[in-house]
Amino acid sequence: MKKTSLILVIKFFIIVSAFSQTITKPPIFKAAYKSLTVENGGCNTCIKFLYQHPDFNTIIDIVGFTLPNIDVAIGLTDRMLEILSMPTTGKEEHIYDDYSNVSIVRYGFQQKSVHVGSKEKRQFSKGEITKLRLALIQEKSKM
Repeated sequence: MKKTSLILVIKFFIIVSAFSQTITKPPIFKAAYKSLTVENGGCNTCIKFLYQHPDFNTIIDIVGFTLPNIDVAIGLTDRMLEILSMPTTGKEEHIYDDYSNVSIVRYGFQQKSVHVGSKEKRQFSKGEITKLRLALIQEKSKM
């Protein structure tokens, strides 16, 4: 009888541990287009931008960049909107900028979006940047 109850107790602990869950914070921002996710990073204040590698459509390869805090992330969105509002350039003239080691490019042949990233860049429209900025400001107000 003791052996049977011991086996039952062991099985119970195995089953309970198999169903344990890790609770994570929901992302700050999530966009379906090219699978952008903005979430709290590994450190207390870091903000991660994660997205599908732009060169691959069938292979899932998540790339991105990390910013030191939410204020820098909001500053990045402000700079992106500022670059989008600059006067129109010729098709061969591009606007390049760096913000906190992240490249921002507005191509002359594609004036209504900016490409942002450390190595592999992701395209951002004005509407998406505005929604992202609002989500970052709301997250900052929770802190």
